[in-house]
Amino acid sequence: MDYANSAIKPGMDALMSRQAEADADPTRPIYHFTPPSGWMNDVNGPLFHKGEYHLFYQVNPYGTDARHGTHWGHTSSTNLAHWERLPLAVPPANDLGESACYSGTAGFNNQGQPIILYTSTRKWDEGPGSNSRRAAEPFEQCAAIGNSNLMTWDRHPRNPILTLEGDGYPDWDWKWRDPFIFREAGRTFLVIGMTGVGTPIYEDEVGDLVSWTYRGKLTDIDVECPNFFRLGDKWVLLTSSWTAVEYHIGDFDIGTYKFIPAVKGQLEPARTFYGTNVLIEDDGRCLLFGRLLRTIPSMIWNGCMALPRELTIGSDGHPKQSPVSEVEVLRGTHLSVPPLELASESKVLEARGDALEIYAKIVPGDADLSGLRLRRSDDGKDAVTVAYDHSSVIAAGIDMPHTLPAGRQELELRIFLDKSVIEVFVDGGSKALTNYIDPGINNLGIELFSQGGSATFKGIDIWEMEPIR
Repeated sequence: MDYANSAIKPGMDALMSRQAEADADPTRPIYHFTPPSGWMNDVNGPLFHKGEYHLFYQVNPYGTDARHGTHWGHTSSTNLAHWERLPLAVPPANDLGESACYSGTAGFNNQGQPIILYTSTRKWDEGPGSNSRRAAEPFEQCAAIGNSNLMTWDRHPRNPILTLEGDGYPDWDWKWRDPFIFREAGRTFLVIGMTGVGTPIYEDEVGDLVSWTYRGKLTDIDVECPNFFRLGDKWVLLTSSWTAVEYHIGDFDIGTYKFIPAVKGQLEPARTFYGTNVLIEDDGRCLLFGRLLRTIPSMIWNGCMALPRELTIGSDGHPKQSPVSEVEVLRGTHLSVPPLELASESKVLEARGDALEIYAKIVPGDADLSGLRLRRSDDGKDAVTVAYDHSSVIAAGIDMPHTLPAGRQELELRIFLDKSVIEVFVDGGSKALTNYIDPGINNLGIELFSQGGSATFKGIDIWEMEPIR
């Protein structure tokens, strides 16, 4: 197949050559976005343009190593639920010595042109001393300009727009990367991660998104994949620094370019949910995007996008995150389970499936443990447990500390099960957890249970979920 940008053809041919095999894999999610095939990494540069959401992401058509061959992939949606796979956006410029196009950001300049900013990597030195700042060619920050429908992207003539050696720069690590644009009070700023000495901040007084002036350090916090944005009357800094995604919430002094954090924590208890990006809509809704990190080195499919989430700040000053309401359009056949009490016993439901949304209200009572067993085998020996023990929600092998507020007796669980993927949201998004699961492909049962006492299941709603394509 021919493409407007012939440079993406090798990558597209490699991805498409495995698509049929990837689609036939019974473990591949059907309502979480995946590329045609191959290894998916961070989500990048969400934009809203002409009634469509556009999202970019890291994908390597040739291997599972981010250092060589990573492209910017591209998908779009009119409703945040159904996502269309689009041709690759930005491939490495091999003729210019570029090895990979790393994570970054996107926006519209003062001329209305769509601009992608990404980190350009070149030669990697993998021998002794490779951790040295001068061990390889330093990363550079580059730009690409899109056409009016965001389908074709060309390198900016001023590349690289930022290099390691700059006026007033500290002694940064040569692997500095992941630019992120934010705006405040009519001004445009940029932050970059993984410098080894904190988070630098730049300002674009011209408005072309390529003319950046160094303004110092936003914070001494060293970050990867930084997202910095206003949420209500507070500022949030997210970072995916090889741990679970961390958040810092505080105030931003635009006069001194300084961020003063006051609250910190982790969005999830594990780093399966990773490499985030955000889009602030005109009405102030904050859309949070992330991907599910998968460690299995498969080229058939390897990684997917988490469901888009709405991010808010709760009354306790910490983030809350819930799937956007738009995902409800994927609901199909519905089953409602009447309330029931279980006293150290279990009940297998009529509903079965491996692509479901489940909403459950549980009064844990005096049970030591109560919850659901999903993807249950017919003999009951195998299942994926989602349960509560009064101090933690245990889901798919991960313990997430959680206690009910004083005076509250009811636990609310919203569970998204998609083949080998599970996302769990607790009590309106006060806690969240994602993971991969590995049940037998014929394990489709659902069981409610209590252990060591009685628990009441006040309401169970189950929907079969439709594919996004």
